[in-house]
Amino acid sequence: MDWKRCFKFQHEVVDNLRVSFSSKKCMLSFWNKYQIFLLNEQELDSRNWPLIFLNTDFEICQLIIAEYLLCLDYEGTLFGYSLNLHQTATTHKRSKPDFRVLERNILRTKWYENEDLLFSLQLESNELCIKTYKMKSSDDVNVKLKPQSHKKILNRNLFHSFNEIKREKCILSCFRVNESDYDGIKHIFKGRKNLLDQPFIIIMSFDKLTLYTVLVDLKFSGETLKPVKLLTSPSEINEVVFIKENAINIIVSLTSGTLIKHSLNKNFNTPNITHLNTGIHKLTVLNEKLIYTDGSTMWVATNTFSEPDTKLRQLFIRNAKDFTHIGNAGQIICTTYSNLVYTFNVNDEPCYLPVTDSDYYPAEHLFNNMGCLDRILKEVEKNDDVIKNIKKEENYITTLALSNRQDIMNEIIQSSIYVYENYEDILKDGIILNLTNKLEEYFDKNSFYFLIKMSAVLQQNHVDILANIFLDCKIHITILSEQQVLKTICMPVLDQLKNLNIVVPLKMTKSNITSLFFDIRIIKKIPKVLSCKENLWTALYYKKIALTPELFIKTDHCSNKIQLLKEPEDSIENLLYKASYKHHGHLFRIAKVSEDFFKWSFYIKLPKRYKEFLQNEMFYKEHFNTTKAKFLLKEISSEEFLNSRKNISFTIADERVDIEIINHGVSDSLSNNMIKVSSVNPRLALGIRNFFSNSAHNNFQTYQPGQEYINCFRFNILLKKTENTVNKCLTERLPFEEFSKIFEQFQMNLSQILV
Repeated sequence: MDWKRCFKFQHEVVDNLRVSFSSKKCMLSFWNKYQIFLLNEQELDSRNWPLIFLNTDFEICQLIIAEYLLCLDYEGTLFGYSLNLHQTATTHKRSKPDFRVLERNILRTKWYENEDLLFSLQLESNELCIKTYKMKSSDDVNVKLKPQSHKKILNRNLFHSFNEIKREKCILSCFRVNESDYDGIKHIFKGRKNLLDQPFIIIMSFDKLTLYTVLVDLKFSGETLKPVKLLTSPSEINEVVFIKENAINIIVSLTSGTLIKHSLNKNFNTPNITHLNTGIHKLTVLNEKLIYTDGSTMWVATNTFSEPDTKLRQLFIRNAKDFTHIGNAGQIICTTYSNLVYTFNVNDEPCYLPVTDSDYYPAEHLFNNMGCLDRILKEVEKNDDVIKNIKKEENYITTLALSNRQDIMNEIIQSSIYVYENYEDILKDGIILNLTNKLEEYFDKNSFYFLIKMSAVLQQNHVDILANIFLDCKIHITILSEQQVLKTICMPVLDQLKNLNIVVPLKMTKSNITSLFFDIRIIKKIPKVLSCKENLWTALYYKKIALTPELFIKTDHCSNKIQLLKEPEDSIENLLYKASYKHHGHLFRIAKVSEDFFKWSFYIKLPKRYKEFLQNEMFYKEHFNTTKAKFLLKEISSEEFLNSRKNISFTIADERVDIEIINHGVSDSLSNNMIKVSSVNPRLALGIRNFFSNSAHNNFQTYQPGQEYINCFRFNILLKKTENTVNKCLTERLPFEEFSKIFEQFQMNLSQILV
C-alpha cells in the first residue's frame, strides 16, 4: 500500500473529525460529537472506504474502541455499542443505533489495551472513586461491563467542590507496575507496604494543572486510596504518557510546547525538561519518536531529551486536527480541520518538508516569468478592492441594523440643548463651535442662540462595530413649532462625532416660544439599494427635544453686546431701558406690560425640604448655561423669596411671569406652603409652574417607583365638582370674572390633593 495519500472525506459531517484505532480489533473510527464512522483495517487499501455510519443523540466527549465501542458524553454517561459485525451492518440500515447506558457520573475513562481493562474516574454519592471493569467477548450482542475493583479516593484538598470539576479538564493515565518497578516508586507512596499483586499506578488531574497519583491493587476492593501530589504545572497540561526504559518514566506535555520527563525512581525530583518549537495540541510516542501537532503543523522529534542531538522535522501535513498510529511500523492516519484525511509513514523521507538554510524560498524557483507575478499582483489588487467593498457593505448593514435599535443609539450618542441670549456668553465657555449661519446673524438683538452638544460615548464592545459608521453621515436639524417649520439645517459629520458643538441662531416671536421642538437626525446614505441609480437614506440616530419656557427666561443684566458696523443705533425704547436700568435697576425690574391684564395662576404644593431643593446649584447647572444658572440661583435661593418676604418675576419674550411663595404661617407643618405662578400668558405660566415643580421636588428622585403621588379619590371628586360648576357658569351665562374664580379655586384645590 502507498501510505502517502490525501483525500477528501466523502461523507457529510457536522463537525471536524477525530480518529481512533484499536490494534486488537483491527478497527478504525472517525468521529465527532454526533457522528461515528467505522472501518476495518483490511479495507484501508481500497480506494472508496466502506464506512459504517452511526449517528448519536448525545454529544461524544471521549471514544474508545475496546471489546465494545465505548462513548463518554459531556454529562458523564458511558454508552456502549456492540461491534458484532453482523449487528453493526444491520444497525447501519436503521435510522438510530442501539447504544446502551453502562455507567453514569464518570469524569474520565482510560482503556488499558494490554490487559483489556477499562479504568474510570467517577463520582458516587459525592465520593470520588476509581473503578476497573472487564468486558465480555464482542461476540455477545448484549453489551455489559463486569466490575473488577472499586476504590474510594480521599478527595480532601483535591478540589473545593464537585461542581467545579469539568470533564474536559480531567486527565487519567495508568501503567502496570512489576516488583522491580515498585522498588523504584515506593518512596513516592510513603508508609505503603509491599503489595501482594502487581499493582497499577494511576495518574490523574482535575484541572490540567496539578497531577495526583495513587497505587491500585485490583485484588483488594473497597480500599480507600490517599492520593499523592506528584507535581504542579505553571501552564495547562496536555497529556501524560508512560514509557518504560530502565525505569518507569512519564512524559508530561504542556500546551505551551514544553516537555517534562520524570523518572519514577529516586531521581524523580530532577526532571529532564525540553522546549519544542511550537505548542502541543496532541502528542504520541512511537519507537523513540515524539509525534506532535499544534493544531496546524505536524512535527517529529528524535533524541528529544538530549539537547545537543535533538532533531525536529516538519511533516507535510497542514491544519492537523487529530492523528493516530496503526501498529509500530510508523503508519499514521491524520484528520484536518478542512476534512481532509492523510495517510503516511513517518519513516518515509518524502513525508517531510525539505530543510533549507534560508527562511525564504527564492522567487525564481516559483516563477519562470514575470507574467505570473504580474497576474498575481493584479489578483491581489482585486482582492483589496473586494475587501474594501465588503467593509463598506458591513458598514451599510450595521447602519440598517442600528437604525432599528434607537435604544442602543441613545446610549452611544448623547445630545443636549442650551439656550443663550447672547452669542458672547457661548464664547465664554471656551469650546470649539460649529456655526451654521453667516457670522452677522449671531449678533441680532431679537435672536436666541441654541448650543447643541453632541458626543459619541463608545464603549469597548462598540468600538470595533462603530469605527467607521459615522463616516459620510450628515446631521439634519429641524426647528419647528406646533404650526410650522421654523428652520432646517444640514451639515456633515466630522471627526467621528467625538464632540460636536453646533450653534444655531433663531429669531424668536411671542407666538412660538411656548411650543418649540428640535428634531435631530443623523442620516447616512446607502447607495444603489433600490436600483443602480436610486439611493436609500436611513436615520441612524433620531431624537426629538422639546424646549420648555424656563429656558427662555431673560437674565437681569445689561451686557455690552458686540455690534456690527452696519447695525443702526439703538431705538429710543432700548435707550430708555438702558438709562432706566443704569440708574434704577437695583430697585425695579422693567418689563413690557401687556394690554390684557387678566393673569392666569397655577399652584404647586411644596414638600418639607423645598428650600434645600430650590438651593441645589447642580440642578441649575445641568439645565441652563452658566450665565442663566447663576442668575436663577441668585433669584430663587434668596432668603427673602424662600421666606415669602419678596416675590420674583421673570421676563420671557416680553411677557412677565410672577412667582410667589404662599406661607400660611400658622401651620404646624411646612407642607401647606405653595408656590403661585401667574402670567397673562397661561402657557408660559404653566411651563414655569412645571419647572418649579421639578426643582422643588428634586426631579422627583425621592419618590420610589409605584409610590402614590396624587390622591386619586380626591382628584376625581374635584374634577366632578369643578365640571358641575363650569356647566352652571355656561348655562347661566355668568361673567368671565366668575369663571376666573372657578379656575383659581380649581388650581388651588388641585395642588392640595398631592399625597
